[in-house]
Amino acid sequence: MKESQREVDRWVTTAVAAERSGFKVRTIRRYIRKGRVSAVMRGRVYLVNLSSLAHAKKPYHKRCLNCGKAFRAARVNQKFCKDRCRILYHNRKYRKKKRIMDKAE
Repeated sequence: MKESQREVDRWVTTAVAAERSGFKVRTIRRYIRKGRVSAVMRGRVYLVNLSSLAHAKKPYHKRCLNCGKAFRAARVNQKFCKDRCRILYHNRKYRKKKRIMDKAE
């Protein structure tokens, strides 16, 4: 297969990209709108670059604010590894604030 033929094979329609990648078509369209995937519009059809689609959904690696453990976040704004850590963190923060207020009185 020639180099130019490989380059052409990388650019496919959203339906073909969805079939090959396992993403839904609407997910690919959302990635195009947000700029996560390189795409070109030809008429009324988007041509998607398959190599950019492979890196579209990046995992968010973060550290828990409570225990400091590294975890893989499901959302961008997730700060805690578990609900238990989230609850403990906020309880500790509230109690510390309450102690300061009691000392001020």
